[in-house]
Amino acid sequence: QYVASFGHGVGRPLKGLRGMRALARDGPLSAQQRQQLMIAHDSGRMLVQLLNDLLDLSKLEFSQLELERIPFDVASLIEETASLLSQNAAPGVELSCLIAPQLPGEVIGDPLRVRQVLTNLLSNALKFTRHGRVVVRLRPRPEGILLEVCDTGIGIAADALSRIFQPFAQAEVGTSRRFGGTGLGLTLTRVLCEAMHGSLEVDSQPGLGSRFSVRLPLPSHAAASPLPPLHGRVVALCSRRSGLDELLATSLPAWGLDYRRRDPDDGLAGVAADLLISDCPACLGGLRPLSTAPILLVSAYGELLAEDEAARLQPLEQLARPLARATLYQALQRQLNGPPPPRAESRGGQPPAQILLVEDNPVNQLVVKGLLGR
Repeated sequence: QYVASFGHGVGRPLKGLRGMRALARDGPLSAQQRQQLMIAHDSGRMLVQLLNDLLDLSKLEFSQLELERIPFDVASLIEETASLLSQNAAPGVELSCLIAPQLPGEVIGDPLRVRQVLTNLLSNALKFTRHGRVVVRLRPRPEGILLEVCDTGIGIAADALSRIFQPFAQAEVGTSRRFGGTGLGLTLTRVLCEAMHGSLEVDSQPGLGSRFSVRLPLPSHAAASPLPPLHGRVVALCSRRSGLDELLATSLPAWGLDYRRRDPDDGLAGVAADLLISDCPACLGGLRPLSTAPILLVSAYGELLAEDEAARLQPLEQLARPLARATLYQALQRQLNGPPPPRAESRGGQPPAQILLVEDNPVNQLVVKGLLGR
């Protein structure tokens, strides 16, 4: 009772504080003010995460954690979570989210807790990886799903693997000083996996990276809806070992497209393409004179081309990674088939819908009214 009351009492003002910061961040600000608000926002997010971890551990200790069993799209949840955390990736680190096509459209389980598991594992992977790749893989298994988070980070020594799941513990003494963190994330993640009747395993080598594997018994609820087939020849200029090539090689043939990959240095001699895809912004300057095909540029948010640079490379569309399947499919559809026909007005001239907001806290009223108005 005290735990729940404390969480509710602290959580409410924190929500108001974060909401007001989000509204202020969208107003007219100088670059310095915007950066200051972003720092405050990230600090508040870490504080909320720490509070939630402590509350969940307390509930688990007293067997008070309630798990939902509802239908949800686990693949979309994984992609959305990876996209939200992509801002934490170090410059030059490729974050990829690879979803097996055989996954069901919906499974039965607790989406909040599955999101929490991935958030903790992916946050750790991004925090400890300064070069190379971080990959999230989701695959079906006869008993449910297999979720893997792999990285090329600092890795974990064999004698430290037994300590990383202990509360407030880090793999090494200096880890918390160098990288930050409370040492609660992995503890909570393993306990959550066990509460969902699943398991969490880790393989790691110092200097080579880590792989965390989560097996969860999430039964299938509904099959995935098939997408209309696409038509065209798509050529990607990217490394064979990149996450982009793995995503395209899995998805594009299944959508009916003729897909080929070339190394960025190979050029386009003798290649006919209806669409070019690249993850190398620096390669595009020499690429445009060789082809008039539209280009999809896939890169991190911080590496997107400025408007004047993008204008010189038209037709060009920029997509941020990690690239979700729906985002990729819609971009391919736009570039290969043209824009979809405008949708008919469904309300038939009726006045705009009205929304009733039920909230007794004045600060939360201001926050939600501001968000809805925006």
